Amino acid sequence: MVRLPRLLLLGVATVMAGFLAGAEPVEIAALRSKAEQGNALAQYNLGLAYSTGQQVPANSAEAFAWLSLAADNGTTGRALDDLLSNLTDRQLAEGRQRYAQYRAAISARLAQTNASREAARRSASRGFSLAPTAPVPPEPTPESPLTRPPDPAGSAVPVPPATLEAENARLRAELARAQAKIRDQAATIERLNQQAKAAAGTKPGP
Repeated sequence: MVRLPRLLLLGVATVMAGFLAGAEPVEIAALRSKAEQGNALAQYNLGLAYSTGQQVPANSAEAFAWLSLAADNGTTGRALDDLLSNLTDRQLAEGRQRYAQYRAAISARLAQTNASREAARRSASRGFSLAPTAPVPPEPTPESPLTRPPDPAGSAVPVPPATLEAENARLRAELARAQAKIRDQAATIERLNQQAKAAAGTKPGP
């Protein structure tokens, strides 16, 4: 007859614990979220809340776990020392177990976050992004000399045959005049040579 009430009391305690966990105050939920991300101040305040029973049922093992994590991250105070002076061996063992579990989970989360940030930094430094980008049109390339169209200013213009014949006639006339002038100059030179010889032959002796 004694076992039935005890089972009933255990069931009621379990239901009440689940109800309290589901009805966690907003401030405590915010502290827990920051504490699970490695925030030392949030870890200390969360441990202090469990140590003093503020807004949550007092839980020495939970308080020890969060206060120890805060101390690991450089946030210390009298709360952990005061808690240790009142812990039983069983509470201390449970607190150390929770501390080890929380520390492993937080370390794994921080490692994953750091890996994601490092991958994003490397992608950014290489100019690579996972976001879709618009296609870049190819740059125009200079035309090849073989395919470049001829320059109109430098292209040959066909000359009519009549114009060519007139130009040839003009050149032939100029050539004839030049040859006649050369002959006249040659005759003048010859005449001057003859006069010089004649003058030398008629010059009186000493």
